[in-house]
Amino acid sequence: MNEDIMKKLGRVLEDPKGLSLEQMEDFVHEMLRFFDQLKNILSTGNEEEKKEALKSAYDIQDKLQELAKKAYDQAGLSEEEIKRLLASGAFPDKNLKVFKKAQEEIQEYRQGLHNRDDLNL
Repeated sequence: MNEDIMKKLGRVLEDPKGLSLEQMEDFVHEMLRFFDQLKNILSTGNEEEKKEALKSAYDIQDKLQELAKKAYDQAGLSEEEIKRLLASGAFPDKNLKVFKKAQEEIQEYRQGLHNRDDLNL
């Protein structure tokens, strides 16, 4: 499980500009599915499985932070500046719709995590 997602993250890090918005949307969905699998393992797995799942989560977190930093650097903007730009909606309608949909799905996923009493990440 971890190996496949890490390979995909590596490809994204190699050429983030080469991704279309649709590919980025698919990537977000895949990441959400991956984290759902992690949640399931952390809820129902044995100690060894849970330990491996946490390691995977930290590895993915490191790669995602690396990807975010690379995006900020390439844009020449800070994280806050990018957030303000995204919030302004200054994008073509099609691109903005894809971004907003991904943003909503990530927020829904986060809400699901916060609503679970049996999982503390």
